Amino acid sequence: MLTFVLPEGWRTRAVRVEAVGVVALCLAPVDVAINKLHAKRPKDLEHLVIMLREGIVSETQLRTAIQGSPYIFLIEAHLQTLAVVMRMAQDGRQ
Repeated sequence: MLTFVLPEGWRTRAVRVEAVGVVALCLAPVDVAINKLHAKRPKDLEHLVIMLREGIVSETQLRTAIQGSPYIFLIEAHLQTLAVVMRMAQDGRQ
C-alpha cells in the first residue's frame, strides 16, 4: 500500500529550505493536499476542507494534479474523495 502519493512535477514546485546545514524540500500546498486526499483520515479531510475554504488550494488545482498522477489506479478513488471533500467544504462542515 502506498503511504504517500506525489503528483508529477512535485520536485519543481517544492521549496528548498536550508537551516543549520540541513537542506529540506518543502512540498507545495497542492502536493500536501493530494497526500491528505490519499490518506482519507478524518483529520486530513478536515485539513483539506480548510485549505480549500482559505484558498490555499483550489478544486481545479487538485483535479489537475489528480489527473496527472503517475498512479493511474488511484485516480478514480481520489476524484471520489475530492467530491466528498468539496461537499463538506460547501456544506460548511469541518
